[in-house]
Amino acid sequence: MKKSYARKIVSVAIIAALYSTATYLSASLNLAYGPLQFRFSEAFNVFAIFTPAAVPGLTIGCMVANIASPYGIVDMLLGSLATFLTTSCSYLFAKKCRKFSPIAVSIFAAFWNSLLVGISIGLLLPEGSTFLQYIIPALNVGLSELIVCCVLGIPLYYWLDKNEHKIFR
Repeated sequence: MKKSYARKIVSVAIIAALYSTATYLSASLNLAYGPLQFRFSEAFNVFAIFTPAAVPGLTIGCMVANIASPYGIVDMLLGSLATFLTTSCSYLFAKKCRKFSPIAVSIFAAFWNSLLVGISIGLLLPEGSTFLQYIIPALNVGLSELIVCCVLGIPLYYWLDKNEHKIFR
């Protein structure tokens, strides 16, 4: 029993490290923070289809990655909440319908990130926040999230699906 618990903690830690490292790689290319976010790490949302360890792992990884965000604590909290909701919804959806799960992950990620990260960007504008100042960054974040999840996440899903027994078991 202790071995299984330790294995789960290690899985969470590895996933968190992968997410934060991939985000910092994106940040080094100016792709991680702001109204357009092409974080390579968002492809890892598909991990939630394969393991429940992805929910805390990706959430913690997002929180660590957002330490470097120009939006500070607001992005750490709302961005991590978006990741938690994305991965929780994805994990639960995959339990019911694995066939369409990679598409669902992309939609969940675009929805939650546009809603919550859009709020953090809109709230922190120096001139104050209006609906228009919220909706444009929110749509940009959602669109960039959808692109990353489809272009990187769906192929990653199919690769993981073929190799799941080697990686997640």
